[in-house]
Amino acid sequence: MPTKAPTIIDPRLVDGGFYLVLFIRSDTLEAGFHWAAYHHIDQIKGGVKHHIKDSNENGWMYEAMQTRGILKEFLLLGLMRIGRTPDAAIIENAMKSVSYISDQVPEGYDDLNCRTWLLAVFEQLRKAGVVSAVGVDEIEKEALKWGEEEFEGANMARIPRPIIDSKDCRA
Repeated sequence: MPTKAPTIIDPRLVDGGFYLVLFIRSDTLEAGFHWAAYHHIDQIKGGVKHHIKDSNENGWMYEAMQTRGILKEFLLLGLMRIGRTPDAAIIENAMKSVSYISDQVPEGYDDLNCRTWLLAVFEQLRKAGVVSAVGVDEIEKEALKWGEEEFEGANMARIPRPIIDSKDCRA
């Protein structure tokens, strides 16, 4: 009996693509977004979602999770491609280079949260040539504007969720 070929995840995802992922937090825009990153390996394997989350009693914790289901995640707003690399080790090293310990705020920020931690990681990846933006401030501004524009669609659970390229993405 022939084996069934694995289904592709979504043809809009670029192999080796590095994405900023936004999630809505509630049904109001004022609650802001949860920020994560996703490195898409390929259409068969999927990729790795990276983020920090507040565990309340233990502070922030880093999570790297292999997934083929990034587009099925609860409260997903969408994915914005900001770079590209086939080398997962570069991504992993950058994630581990930025502290997520509560009393160690990323340089240039007033506090530690999923957004400031991820922006500090993006800066490391920008210096390494993976993230192709002029600076992380531009990524943040573009992501917040895009998040506001797509909020209603995410809140109404419209599918498919958007996958876009950052205006500065040259990969």
